Amino acid sequence: MQANPKSRVTLIGASAGNGDSLGLSYALEVKKYLVDIFEISPSRINTQGRNEPILPSEKPGGKKELELLRAGDRRVDIVTTPDLLTPLQIIAIQPEPIESRIGFNAASGNEVKVKSWTLSITDDKGGIAQQFGPYTNNKTLISGKSILGDRPSGKFNVVMTAEMEDGKTVVKKSRLNLVREDEPEVEGRRFTILFDFDKPTTVDAYKKFITEHVAPLIPQNSTVIIHGHTDIIGDKTHNKALSDQRANGIKTLLETAVLKSGTKGVTYQVHGLGANEELAPFENELPEERLYNRTVIIDIIPAN
Repeated sequence: MQANPKSRVTLIGASAGNGDSLGLSYALEVKKYLVDIFEISPSRINTQGRNEPILPSEKPGGKKELELLRAGDRRVDIVTTPDLLTPLQIIAIQPEPIESRIGFNAASGNEVKVKSWTLSITDDKGGIAQQFGPYTNNKTLISGKSILGDRPSGKFNVVMTAEMEDGKTVVKKSRLNLVREDEPEVEGRRFTILFDFDKPTTVDAYKKFITEHVAPLIPQNSTVIIHGHTDIIGDKTHNKALSDQRANGIKTLLETAVLKSGTKGVTYQVHGLGANEELAPFENELPEERLYNRTVIIDIIPAN
């Protein structure tokens, strides 16, 4: 608002079922913060109080995880005129790109499906086993660095234990050789695109920003890594599918814009990570953390 002196905002406070007046008090607190700290004129800020937010997380008839849902509905939404919403952009070194993580697949290949599975990874020198899981999706990604620790290389024994839907337990063993590759650090751009709760597509303002501002920053022969996330609310299978939809939707937007611009040689890597807490950008304890985990992260890595 400081950079756009003609802009105005409406602060809509929601009390998660505790009355309009409490929601209004939330909005007034945010208004006071904008006026006192950033010296925004009070005349540019309208306030409203609601019992529920504009887009409530809790659906009629819902019975599961209501405490987490209601915590997220106690908030202040900000509506701006004109729209000031832009994705978070970070220009930074990528310390561990997602493609350096190790993929594990527990798909059974037969009619009996895997209900849940775990991994036990031990180095060949008999060290303490690292435990991962349990997982309910067929695939997961684990950081190669977390397995190697401070070792330059290592050979590991992997034991995958799966509980099948028919009640049987299946154990599979394999070997894993890892070598640390200290590749030169590459400066890249990272954009974080937020989504509303349980929505597969982002808001129109973000779509416009992706097309008009993010896509032109993708250079020829670069790599674009897109990974979708959700919060922990909801079924894991549903969240995995939702993160796939989010990531692939952003890829389609970028790909269309890049092709239209004539930029060539761009490679896209798309990963839907669901509610995987090991790979999530934030924790999931607070409503604010869960909000920021409803995201797609775009990494633009130039060619070396």
